[in-house]
Amino acid sequence: MQKLIARIPKDGSTVDLQHLFHQLSMDTSTDFILEHGTDYLGGDEKAAMIDDSINKCLEHGAWKEMLGPLRFLVPNKEARKALASAHVALDGWVKQAMEHKDSADLEDGKTKDSGKRYVFINELARHKEVDSIRVRDEVMNIILAGKDTTASCLSGLWFNLAREPEIYKKLQAEVAQLKGERPSYESLRNMKYIKYAVQESEEVPVAT
Repeated sequence: MQKLIARIPKDGSTVDLQHLFHQLSMDTSTDFILEHGTDYLGGDEKAAMIDDSINKCLEHGAWKEMLGPLRFLVPNKEARKALASAHVALDGWVKQAMEHKDSADLEDGKTKDSGKRYVFINELARHKEVDSIRVRDEVMNIILAGKDTTASCLSGLWFNLAREPEIYKKLQAEVAQLKGERPSYESLRNMKYIKYAVQESEEVPVAT
C-alpha cells in the first residue's frame, strides 16, 4: 500500500487509479500464492510480463468466444507465445515449490513446522498426485482470479467515492475507530458500512 500511495501525485493532479490497482492486486495475490510475490508497483519487469501475457491470452479467448464457429479465423500464434512467456516466468516458483515438497517433513499430511505462514503454491505442491504442470496451471488460474476481480472492485469503489464525498467521510469515520491499529478479521467483519460500499461497487459498472 505504501508503494501505491507513493505513486499518487501530491499536487492533486488526475491519476489513473485503475492501472495502479491492477498492479497492487497482482502484488497482493502473488504474495499469498507464491510467498514472496511480485513487485509490480516497484517496477518488477517479470510481474509486468506475466500481467501482459495473461491479458493477451484473455483477449484472444474473448475473440474466440465472440466468433463462435468462425474462431478459426483468429490466429493464436501471439496467444501461444504469451502463454509460453507466462509459463517461463512462473517456472522458478513452481520449481521451488516442488523442491519444498520433496524436502518437507510430513506427518499425517501436515508439515511439522506449523508456525510457518500459509503459502498456496507450497500447500498445493505437497499433494502426491500433483505434478509441476498442475501446480503451474492452478497458480495461473488463481492469479487471474485474484488480480482482475480485486482491481475491478477497487476501481469501482474509488470511482464512486470520488463523486460522493459524504460517503467517503463516513468510511473514514469507520476506519478511525481502529485508532491506527491493524484490523483483525473480526473487526473487518464488523465494519458494515465499508462492506456494503464494497458490495455496491462490485455491482455498479465503471467507465474505463
